[in-house]
Amino acid sequence: MNVLFDLGAIKTGGGVQLAVNFLSLLDHQKASNINIFLVIPEIGELSKLTLRGKYSGVFVSPNPFIKRFFFEYGYLQQQIRLHKIHHIFTFFGSGLPHPPTVRSVVTVAYPVICYPKSDYWNYASIKDQVYIKLLNILRRSRLKKSSAIIAETTVMRARLAQSMRYPLEKIVVIPPTPSQYVKPLVGQRQVPSRRFLFISDTSSHKNLWRLPAIAECMLARGITEFMFVLTCTRESYIKSLKAPITSEGLIDAHFTFLGSIPPQRIMEAYNQADIVVLLSDLESFSSNYMEAWSVRLPLVVSDRDFTRNICAGSALYVDPHQPNDVAEQLILVSEDLDLQNRLVKAGEERLSLLPSPQQRFSRIMTELLGDKDEPKNDIQLATQETLTNFE
Repeated sequence: MNVLFDLGAIKTGGGVQLAVNFLSLLDHQKASNINIFLVIPEIGELSKLTLRGKYSGVFVSPNPFIKRFFFEYGYLQQQIRLHKIHHIFTFFGSGLPHPPTVRSVVTVAYPVICYPKSDYWNYASIKDQVYIKLLNILRRSRLKKSSAIIAETTVMRARLAQSMRYPLEKIVVIPPTPSQYVKPLVGQRQVPSRRFLFISDTSSHKNLWRLPAIAECMLARGITEFMFVLTCTRESYIKSLKAPITSEGLIDAHFTFLGSIPPQRIMEAYNQADIVVLLSDLESFSSNYMEAWSVRLPLVVSDRDFTRNICAGSALYVDPHQPNDVAEQLILVSEDLDLQNRLVKAGEERLSLLPSPQQRFSRIMTELLGDKDEPKNDIQLATQETLTNFE
């Protein structure tokens, strides 16, 4: 049996960590009767891994759109036929073009295709809106041709089915698993705790561009000792802002830029944090939620349907487009040790409901290989119970 694992869309963000973990499991659980082929991106952390020689074939997906188009519809189709590939699993993407005889299972992380009324659209530039909406047409077209879709939450499952008119019964919910590179932080929690960590790139929907206004609101409330810790460069951050900053001194005094951090070194970011903050308008299931639960840090997140479905009582909720509201809640959680402990405890409870890496891997392979009617082993049965409890 020949199986193609498509990781070509994963260049940055939390998906990289999950992909690296998945490859590790793939290496340790190879079946003797399965030949593994990979598609990896031309750029990003996955492109730096030593993969050639470990698998039956490794194909590099070009970054420029036109080159990638000809790669996917030309060269890759030749390879699928040449190697008689029977199954394709796309790890966070919209899927690859494939012959009708090939089973294609796609893990979706494109909330932008099923949130037409998100606040994101109110603040995105006209150019970005046009580009994303055109791209979404292609994504929906690809997804509709898949044999099955794996969503990470029931909210995403329902929204995907509605927005794409895709059969609900062909969308399977499999929650993600936390990164293997995080571990609980040690030491006594202190208040006030004012090192706020924002793990993300500078994409508009992440709303990092709101931080200068939030910082000014905190200063107006007399809070002068705080730090926003970002996993991007200063240059890329300044470039992403939607309005010129009023004071360079504000950035110098209250922002720390760690730059992009490889998955294996993600604890370097958490070691510099007291509280994890995610202000995104759009997510499917950010790895940062799980990591915050794992390292035992309190969460402050956007008040959205997907966050409440994922985080429940493990987070404090804010409106990311109301700087005063965000500042008020950041100050509140930074000064309330009991609140922090309650959020952390609730996070540990949510974490316990997620599948283990082995359980998720087993469930994905079951879906991909189409052997759902086969007798289930202990890991598969445990995964089913975990899914029920979490949702």
